Amino acid sequence: SGLVLNTEFNIPIPIISFSYKNWAITSSSHTYTEIGMPTLLLDFIFFGNAINEKMNFELPLALQSVQETGVTYSSKFKSIHFGATAKHILGYYYTGIDMVDSAFFMTDTSAFEGKGGFLLKQGIGGSGFGLDVGILTEPFLDGWQVGMSATNIFGDITWSEDSAFRVLLEESVQGV
Repeated sequence: SGLVLNTEFNIPIPIISFSYKNWAITSSSHTYTEIGMPTLLLDFIFFGNAINEKMNFELPLALQSVQETGVTYSSKFKSIHFGATAKHILGYYYTGIDMVDSAFFMTDTSAFEGKGGFLLKQGIGGSGFGLDVGILTEPFLDGWQVGMSATNIFGDITWSEDSAFRVLLEESVQGV
């Protein structure tokens, strides 16, 4: 689907994040972006204008900003540490572009033709839950440790009009 770039920007929220013994409460803000250049444009740049060839056109674009607040518990069994975080995900905003039907671009020797339908989706105020789990070994071989984690297991955000965050911001964004 062309060239797609993904980024994630995280900011921990220090006043809300703290730990005591095997328990922790953490909160951080995350912004995810996905933006791309369709195959059509890459083909045009590298191979030129193809005559009488129908080229599919997709426009990958998604932006999302959320706050994750979680409660974590960890425990040690023999030489392996286990941990799990149950977290609430507060959705600040979401924007994305979806294709309604197939989009294409085609040229011949004297003209060009194109067709496509795109839907711009956006949401303010979402809520959801997720689960993180992980394991970590004790140090071995001069201090090396090996760990593995799975994040946002069952993670899901529901973007709704009656979200508390949306109700809080509704008046300020309604006139825009």
